[in-house]
Amino acid sequence: MAASVSGRQWAAVRRRLYNSVRPLMAGYESITALLAQWREGDGQALDTLMPLVYGNLRRIARHQIAGEGAGHTLSPTSLVHEAVLRLLGADVHWQDRAHFLAIAARQMRRVLVEYARAQHRQKRGAPIGSA
Repeated sequence: MAASVSGRQWAAVRRRLYNSVRPLMAGYESITALLAQWREGDGQALDTLMPLVYGNLRRIARHQIAGEGAGHTLSPTSLVHEAVLRLLGADVHWQDRAHFLAIAARQMRRVLVEYARAQHRQKRGAPIGSA
C-alpha cells in the first residue's frame, strides 16, 4: 500500500533537494566563469580551475584506458596531464564545464590513438620519431 504524501511534504522535499543541489550548481557556474577568465589569459583562473575538474578528468581517463585492453602502460594520471598540456595551447571558446570535459575527453582519445600508433611503429621496427 502506497503512503499518501501531501503537497506540503512534497514542497519540503523539493526545498531540501534544491538546497542540497544549489552549491553544486554554483560550482558549475564558477567553473564556467573560470573557463572564460582562463580564455582571457588569466593564469590564476587555470590554477583555481584544475583542482575543481581534476577528479572528473581522471574518471574520464580511467574509463578511456579501460577500453584500451590489457597491458596498456599509460596511466590515467599521465593521460590527464598530456591532455591538459594540449588544452593549454588550444584556442577554444569554452562554453561551460560540460564543453570543457568533452574537449578534454577528445584530447585524451587523440593521445591514446597516437600512443597506440607509436607502440605499433616501434613493434614493427620503424624509428620512433617516424610518422
